[in-house]
Amino acid sequence: MHADFEWDLPETYNLAESAHKTGEARNLTALVHRDDHGRAHRFTYAELDDAASALGAQLREAGLEPGDRIALCFPQSPELLVAHLATYRIGCLAVPLSVLLGQESLAHSLEHSNASALLADATVYDQIEEPVAAADLPTELVVDLEAEAYDGPNRHLGAFAHRVSSDRSSEIVATKPDEPAIIVYTSGTSGTPKGVVQRHQYLIGTLPGYQCWFHCFGDEHRERVWTPAEWAWAGSLFDAVFPTLACGGTVVSSVRRSGFDPADALALLERFDVSRSFMPSTAMWQIREETEPSAGDLDALEVVMCGGEKLPEPVKEWAERELAIVVNEAYGQTEANAMIGDCQVLYESKPDSMGRIYPGHECAILDEDLEPVEPGSVGQIALERSDPVLFAGYLGDKEATEECYDGGWYLTGDLARLDEDGYVTFAGRADNLIISSGYRVSPTAVEAALCRAPTVANAAVGGVSDEERGQRIVAYVLLETDVETPAEANEETTLEDDLRQHVRDRLGPHKTPHEIEVLEDPPRTRTGKLDRATLFPS
Repeated sequence: MHADFEWDLPETYNLAESAHKTGEARNLTALVHRDDHGRAHRFTYAELDDAASALGAQLREAGLEPGDRIALCFPQSPELLVAHLATYRIGCLAVPLSVLLGQESLAHSLEHSNASALLADATVYDQIEEPVAAADLPTELVVDLEAEAYDGPNRHLGAFAHRVSSDRSSEIVATKPDEPAIIVYTSGTSGTPKGVVQRHQYLIGTLPGYQCWFHCFGDEHRERVWTPAEWAWAGSLFDAVFPTLACGGTVVSSVRRSGFDPADALALLERFDVSRSFMPSTAMWQIREETEPSAGDLDALEVVMCGGEKLPEPVKEWAERELAIVVNEAYGQTEANAMIGDCQVLYESKPDSMGRIYPGHECAILDEDLEPVEPGSVGQIALERSDPVLFAGYLGDKEATEECYDGGWYLTGDLARLDEDGYVTFAGRADNLIISSGYRVSPTAVEAALCRAPTVANAAVGGVSDEERGQRIVAYVLLETDVETPAEANEETTLEDDLRQHVRDRLGPHKTPHEIEVLEDPPRTRTGKLDRATLFPS
């Protein structure tokens, strides 16, 4: 499977080509969307491509040029997909922003990316207006999901339907595969969110993994694919959305204004005959715990790919038994996606394993001398540096980029074991990064946020094993002296509630501690620092 594989990258390639079809393929259904009111909307590849062409023309008229960065802040929606395609189409870089981002994280992403413009859904604009104003963007474009209800001061593009019928058009810029296309922000080990710059060829490099984990080999596989993950992350966009378009399938999307709802997810899977789904492991766990589905409820669903963290074996066994589906697990990073995973149509899965190395990727488990480890020994997952799935670098941080490489290898920072049959088993992080519900959370970032609270003198944050989330975020805090706590002031909220809200406002809900414990006599190292080894024993 690996021996005969060679990458054949074209001279030019643009991510917008994933939705640009010719002939009869233009009439295939590219997107099915469920709006806030439960109504279904269908869009062909021709409609999606024409809408992106029209929006691209409007963006050019607004003064945007190839190489400019365009920030995008929407829930799952046709508008967001069209905004992505239009951005790539005119040679600009997309900067996707989660609607769940805290004010500080959002402000950092806007400022650090040097975004020239923001496209945002009118329904989320109020919550992002302050950091947007602080960023002083040259262009702000606000888009309504349904009606022209926006009455704010910024330029208004109107409803999606108006762009579909527009007589404007723009050509797809002939970018090279290795030119930058998207900047995805994620937390690094230093605690400061890094801008991961990925190239147009990132999609090409991901396709072998996509075909393996979804069992999509050949032109006859035009699958309906849905993920509950926000379209602000590399996983959702490049494990589900863009590969599905590239393969001529149908993307299913749904506006979600709150947390994951297992019952609603099942209803959506059934209603829209979803055949493939990228499901964060936490979501699959919640479906098992909070619903009672059966195979008859999901006749169309055949394969689910789980990622983000290891899916507990009992959950995987339950899903395959009760839902009569195949569950494949896969491993990748924003910096280097779709390297390792299951493909049960080609080889059996092994309990607790992440699968095998996917075709096209020269991946190895290396020791500190960059030599392959013996079978069963722990080493670091590494990827050969010419791989098309590898990132171009961290935006504005050459030093951090160079630290990821040693010789001809990109070092992931993840530890694993490789057995004699070629199966890879995750063994932890080379650093102390927390992986909770699929999100990579820097303890340093959470500690820094907690220490900015007036009541906190010091904090230690770590990950504790959790069946549902993989890890839960736990914080120990040392309080300032002579500071009145909410309980002492007879207030309704607790100190822990206030501190959680403090972190949530700054970093977002996915980085908020699940538990906070106040330390009166904390363990310390010889140098007086909080003893994290005692607080978080391995």
